[in-house]
Amino acid sequence: MKIKLLNNAEYQIAKLPSFNGNILQIHFSNLTCEEVAVIFQDKINIATIKVYDDSNNILSVLNGYTEEISVELVSGIVIVNLKKEADNIVAEINELKKNDTLMQKQIDNTVAAVDFVLTEGL
Repeated sequence: MKIKLLNNAEYQIAKLPSFNGNILQIHFSNLTCEEVAVIFQDKINIATIKVYDDSNNILSVLNGYTEEISVELVSGIVIVNLKKEADNIVAEINELKKNDTLMQKQIDNTVAAVDFVLTEGL
């Protein structure tokens, strides 16, 4: 398996990324802690992490996990722990609110158009 970052850099991973609560954990068996720390310092490149199987089929897309909490070595496996930044969460909520507002405006405009046609005719 591998992950691919926004800059198209690819890295082999030891297993599927997993979650420990709201913490994303990615396991590496062929990189050092220092190498993993450098990779995950670039918040732009890690904003979208795509996970692929060995046949290059996409398994998942992980968005917004840009805050590195720690990099640790456990039984020969390097684990990076990531979480979403508070700013990302707020931005996602605001985007949902904006989309909801736009949808409500579209509904209001449609209702007004139907009312006009029913009362005024074409």
